[in-house]
Amino acid sequence: MTALRRLLAGETAIADGKPVRMLHAGGLTASRPVQVPLWISVFGPRGTALAEKVADGVIGPPHPVLPTATIISGTVLDPGEDRESDRVREAIGPWRVVDWHNAYAKGGAEAVDALPGGRAWRAALEELAPEDERHLLTFEGHVTHLPDRDRRLLDHIDLKTMVGDAARVGRSLARLADLGFHEVVYAPSGPDVARELRAFATARQQRSAADR
Repeated sequence: MTALRRLLAGETAIADGKPVRMLHAGGLTASRPVQVPLWISVFGPRGTALAEKVADGVIGPPHPVLPTATIISGTVLDPGEDRESDRVREAIGPWRVVDWHNAYAKGGAEAVDALPGGRAWRAALEELAPEDERHLLTFEGHVTHLPDRDRRLLDHIDLKTMVGDAARVGRSLARLADLGFHEVVYAPSGPDVARELRAFATARQQRSAADR
């Protein structure tokens, strides 16, 4: 973080024991110094303590001093839409199936088999590659799209968290503010990201209007 600040200031910094600097000619990038806040993702006590010295904000649990953001996924329902709809499952699925990915990567067969649909998901993956190559497939489509084997998990994913009409999502954002978060990093997924962004912006605007 210290080196990055020096680079953005137009100075020479040290990386991997060697001097480095931004080499862009004039007009090819923002003029230095580049004034931009630098946030880092921290979750443990050492990172929390260090962040106060080097960062302008954090992504993680609410920090005692610095402004804090959290990453969220979800979808805003169309008027009259059921949260159990296929559109909802496809929109939030790429994020929600990560629980199965993580279970397999960290705990192996036993961990993922303990999740609903996990045994069938694992069998489908293991048919595609030998053991020493399965790690290449475990996170395929990670938070962006759904391979066929992941689509089979859509009946088991969380359909409640940050899923609702604009008013409900707005209330959920307000609760995050009450918990001490200053910002949210909204990470849409699914086949129509532009639609997700527009709908979420509407929910945010409703929440801001309620604040006023």
